Amino acid sequence: MSGGKSDRPGQPGEGDHSDRDGLEARRRRLETTLAEVRDVRAKAQAPKDGDFGTNYGKAFRLASEFVGGVLVGAVIGWGVDQLLGSSPVGLVVFLMLGFAAGVLAMVRSARAEGKD
Repeated sequence: MSGGKSDRPGQPGEGDHSDRDGLEARRRRLETTLAEVRDVRAKAQAPKDGDFGTNYGKAFRLASEFVGGVLVGAVIGWGVDQLLGSSPVGLVVFLMLGFAAGVLAMVRSARAEGKD
């Protein structure tokens, strides 16, 4: 046991300091690399152009504009049929007009969102 290195495992000898320094340097490089990879993954997984709630709200608004147009057309067509006594004609015509108005409202809204 007089040569500087210990024969027993777990006890430091003369050459252990350079090994520890090398291991410490490798550990620091590994931590730096892992931090960079985590940052890249976090950025890749982040939602684009706003968060989920905002996009969900936009989709809900577009759908409600479409359904609103169809429902308003159906109610107006039903009212015309009741006043004129032309049972399915007014409902069908105004239902189609409501459908067209709903699609037009959705297109206008989508274009306005695209400009922002």
